[in-house]
Amino acid sequence: MMDRNQGNPSFCLWVPVVVSLVSVFLLVSLASLDWLRAEGEGGFSEGAIRWGELLRQGPVREPINTFSNLGFIIVGILVGRIAMRDRLRASEVLGMNPLNTGSALCAMFASAAAFLGPGSAAMHASNTEWGGKVDVFSMYLYVTWGLAYALMRLLDLRVRWFWAIYGFLICFSVARIFFDWNPLNASLNELFGACILLSLGGEFLLRAIRRSLTAQWGYLVAAVVAFLIAHRVFWIPNQKGDNFCYPVSSIPGHGIWHILSALAILFTFLYLRSEKPAVSRQGSGRR
Repeated sequence: MMDRNQGNPSFCLWVPVVVSLVSVFLLVSLASLDWLRAEGEGGFSEGAIRWGELLRQGPVREPINTFSNLGFIIVGILVGRIAMRDRLRASEVLGMNPLNTGSALCAMFASAAAFLGPGSAAMHASNTEWGGKVDVFSMYLYVTWGLAYALMRLLDLRVRWFWAIYGFLICFSVARIFFDWNPLNASLNELFGACILLSLGGEFLLRAIRRSLTAQWGYLVAAVVAFLIAHRVFWIPNQKGDNFCYPVSSIPGHGIWHILSALAILFTFLYLRSEKPAVSRQGSGRR
């Protein structure tokens, strides 16, 4: 199941950095072209409230909701930095798992996490339909990684099967988001939620049937708590316009949702990174 080809350790860091820089450059370029949007088409009028923030005139329609996405970029690059450090001391790591051997898996995780920032910013800054689709795609790019990684470990598959599963899920996501192909007759929110629940369920099932593996559960608990607070306390009321929504509240609810979600991603990575074979009482690792 492990990828014995460690590759270049810096690959884990520079890939999410390049993804972030290119994505931000494209966003700035599109903003300078007024998001390729004709006046009055594909957006909301100035003064309306969108995702809990009063829309402004100009290239950045929701400033707080846009710039709070920097948290995803920071977390993605931080994950890449941690992963690079792990590879530089790979021989010292006891019980290495697929995420801290090789470089491609962690580089993809870090890049998907970082791309959540520009993806979400595309929607909040432009308020266009295409920006919304890029936002949703960035979310699926991340959650399908978690689902593919859980399936790979649960079924004890080689790393190449992760890429096959992940590639299939990404192709399905592209068809569903950009071409409205819906063979499951499910909304995007329903599919997104299903990916999260299946990934989380896979982790619990893996721990139940693979007693030879252990991980630091505290990180997973922290990730779930951060996400639940972000979703239940800030995202749902903010979406409905009940709480944390201007002018009812000056607290940027949707911006806090972004920051807490980024923290949940960091905790998720730390949890997956900590997975290793359990050590028996005699001190030997079980396989």
